[in-house]
Amino acid sequence: MIFGKEKTISRVNPGSVGFYWVNYEAEMLTPLLQAVADGSLDTRDRIQLIDDAFALAQAGVGSTVRVLELFAAYANEKEFTVWETLVGNLGALSRLLANTDYHDQFKKFAEKLFDTVVERVGWEAEANESPLTSMMRSMVLSAHGHYGNPKTIDHARCRFDDHVCEKMICNVDLRTTVFSLAMKHGSEETFDQLCKLHHMSASQEESVRLYRAMGYGQTPSLIKRCLDYAMSDKVRAQDCCTLFASAANSSKMGRELSWQYVRDNWDKVKERFTGSFMLQRLISSVCSEFASEERAKEVEEFFTANPATSVERTVKQSCEAIRLNAQWLGRDREAIAVWLNSRS
Repeated sequence: MIFGKEKTISRVNPGSVGFYWVNYEAEMLTPLLQAVADGSLDTRDRIQLIDDAFALAQAGVGSTVRVLELFAAYANEKEFTVWETLVGNLGALSRLLANTDYHDQFKKFAEKLFDTVVERVGWEAEANESPLTSMMRSMVLSAHGHYGNPKTIDHARCRFDDHVCEKMICNVDLRTTVFSLAMKHGSEETFDQLCKLHHMSASQEESVRLYRAMGYGQTPSLIKRCLDYAMSDKVRAQDCCTLFASAANSSKMGRELSWQYVRDNWDKVKERFTGSFMLQRLISSVCSEFASEERAKEVEEFFTANPATSVERTVKQSCEAIRLNAQWLGRDREAIAVWLNSRS
């Protein structure tokens, strides 16, 4: 449902009770941006506003530049549920824009969005704080670091070093953040330390935290080590996908190397997951974030030459997702570049 400037409604579908998206024209959106910035718009409406704009941009009905303008209005947001939506949408857009030459500009923009909330929640839990605050802390610190904030990165690396040498054990709620940032800005030694922590781990929860961090290495050799580790007998078959997803989602390089690894080791990969649904998960996590027609054809051709009945539907879905990403990028690539340049 699209409403034009002739309407004087300030918020359509208040409370988000209707199952439809709302596409606001600029004249209607401007006062809503102010209501988001000052927190006067209801929490559910703040969530729905950005979700609607993001879904419409993906569908080609709305503008991605409008989504970016909306993101900027949420810099002073305080609610966990709103930040959860923002982090998810920013992450999806970041993975798309990793296929452009202005991804670093986007990351700088995204990093600044988290400055205020990170300053507010800090690294240390307060007495009697709510569980949502604890969850928000790990989420926003992770985003702040992964978008490149040097202070957050340095703090995470110090905490990792203290944890490894047992000088100060890292809070459980922050370990995924600390482990992944340390690996992203670490070395072969960092990967060795994660492996040692995994060997010493007494719980499945801790193992999963480590798996989610292992794919964040920023060199081909570290990505290969992660994928080799995933396929080793040190990792259960049902956990293998977590490592592949970590590598594939860590960077454009990680995604490309993960896909190449699957192709180079297809018989071994297929054999490991025979009789389970995990192969579908692996293919989806490795392939579906590409964003070009060439990649879609490459995926199709590989699985035509190397058929596996269990993944036929997943391959079709992944190729559809790749083509939708390519169309989205084709529509808005130039407009996003202009908008980001205007803020430099």
